[in-house]
Amino acid sequence: MKKYFLILFILVNHFSWGQSFNKLIQETNQYLEYYSHTSPFSYDFISFTDTHLSTKEIKELKKIYEEAEEYLNPQKDSILEEVLIFYYQEKIINNIEKIIQHKKIKKYIPQIKSLLNQDNINIAISEDHKLINFYFDEKTGGTYRSQISMLFYLDKKNKENKYYAKEGISVTDMFSSDGYDEIYSIKTKEGTKYLLKGYVRGCTYCFYKHISLYAIKKNRFQKEFEYSLESESPELEMSLEYNANKKIITAEYLTNPLSIDCECENILDIPANASNYFEEIEELEIERKECTCIFKFNGRTFEGSNDSNKIINYDGEE
Repeated sequence: MKKYFLILFILVNHFSWGQSFNKLIQETNQYLEYYSHTSPFSYDFISFTDTHLSTKEIKELKKIYEEAEEYLNPQKDSILEEVLIFYYQEKIINNIEKIIQHKKIKKYIPQIKSLLNQDNINIAISEDHKLINFYFDEKTGGTYRSQISMLFYLDKKNKENKYYAKEGISVTDMFSSDGYDEIYSIKTKEGTKYLLKGYVRGCTYCFYKHISLYAIKKNRFQKEFEYSLESESPELEMSLEYNANKKIITAEYLTNPLSIDCECENILDIPANASNYFEEIEELEIERKECTCIFKFNGRTFEGSNDSNKIINYDGEE
């Protein structure tokens, strides 16, 4: 499936949409609800009467796929469920863009979490209400639970309406393509910086947690700190938490085939030519350790140090 990841700068005062804000919210929630009932594992045809789409939308779909016989049934009254998933995705993405660009967004942004159905979409907003991330299940059908993520930055002073990663760095290198659960704004002498924290399931037995600090310089995001954990178990073997009051990041985990040693470094400080320990390690006997890493904000970025590393055996005994 097509991979979506959008990062947009929005000049909020320059956009005005004729459609009412409440109607946009209602329509988006409807698309999200319809989307939630689709399955990437289905190869069935769905009757157009069961899609909840308008007559205009059904005509649009029929016109798009009229020459693609494999997507419509012979009677042209049903469509393949996989195609319907793509269509709902496009509708949701377009509506979210309209919501963010609406002239009333500044008024409603503090309430956006309660307005959109969070059973079907995840939303993270910074405390200053300028950085907002929407993400929802991409429904690829694999064990990698990829997300469709849309990250917006709302600032009246910004002169660009779309963000492009700086030369040589792709968008997915700069930001996580699977979205963020939490966004924190941190005021510094260099301006407001943003700490973004996320999680994704990469495969059946690989879980990934990450946290990154970004600054905005010359209308561009720049990553200043990054740390991540990988484990074969989602919760029992790793924890990555941020204390906003003390501005401290705490990472705790057990070494495992995906994280074979205690590492308490800013990933950006690790040389590009450093050895990669995510190599073939099936035959490697891993020394089990309890690892704790503490990262404290120094006014500009986060500094880390080993707080405690306790060697334990595979049964969890000292």
